[in-house]
Amino acid sequence: MDKQTFVENLLGWIQTPLRPGEAPPFLDQGQIDALYAAETTEEAAQYAITLGLGEYVTIVGKGTPLEYFSDDDAFRQAVGLSIAEPTKFIGVDPAQQITYKGQQTTIGAIPGNFYQVGDNNTFVDMTPNEIRNIQADLVNAGLLGKKVGRSFRPGFFDPEVDGEAMKDVMTLANIMGVGKAEQGWKQALKNYIDNPLPSYQNIQPYLPPNYDSIAQDVKGLFRQRLGRDPKEYEVGLLYDVYDAEARKAYGQTIPQDLPDATPVTLDMYSTEFEPQMDVGEQIDPSAELLSTFDKVTQKEQEALQAGQDVQNSRLRIINNITRRPR
Repeated sequence: MDKQTFVENLLGWIQTPLRPGEAPPFLDQGQIDALYAAETTEEAAQYAITLGLGEYVTIVGKGTPLEYFSDDDAFRQAVGLSIAEPTKFIGVDPAQQITYKGQQTTIGAIPGNFYQVGDNNTFVDMTPNEIRNIQADLVNAGLLGKKVGRSFRPGFFDPEVDGEAMKDVMTLANIMGVGKAEQGWKQALKNYIDNPLPSYQNIQPYLPPNYDSIAQDVKGLFRQRLGRDPKEYEVGLLYDVYDAEARKAYGQTIPQDLPDATPVTLDMYSTEFEPQMDVGEQIDPSAELLSTFDKVTQKEQEALQAGQDVQNSRLRIINNITRRPR
């Protein structure tokens, strides 16, 4: 079927919903233009699949007669075999275009070789050690574990968890055009591991402390301890100390990547495992600022204390004299 005929037939069929109670699909003018702009029938069909029209693509591809279009009941009867029990390939439509053994074809043309719903759970009868090996690969592929919202039990294949991860693997295998004869799921899993999905973490950027706020704290410290305002360079020095320590503390809040999973280390990936920070590495920017203040003003504080001691001695002598009987 040439591309022009395919697009026209497709646009005709989508005016009628496939099932009672459903609304027919809607394409805007840009999507329609894109279908006509496709260079080949295959390219147009592939684009239509991305628009959610896979079942219509299958109907048009099988050449279901258009003359039934005007009668809804006859239409559904005519296409019933095409849509009633479609082959449920994992992640793709039967019309998915692939290159198989050097030939352009579709997934649906070789149904026995490609992964269908249920194939993703054929691992349940494996031994615990075999399952742990697969789970380690799934973790390293970024498809299993707490980090991706799939908590699992090492050595136990759960269709609701591990099976869903294998769906992702088998979807890629079907798209790649490698099926059971090629051990496609293994090829797809290796592809995931070699090309990991980007990890998007909601990590806030480091924001330096407000200079004016720190300056006010420093001024209060100088007035309380030394009875004077700090010089500008003293404010800058203590601000830099606080900022440096705050940066260190921020660095400790960023999640650290764990090493690759192995069948032996799976427990840490199946739970909310977080590396424990050494207590000795805890950082307090305010404490470091105060410590630095004491260091740089030590002599001045000692001089003030010495002066205070002299003053206190004089007061004690005077008090003793005034208390003597006359």
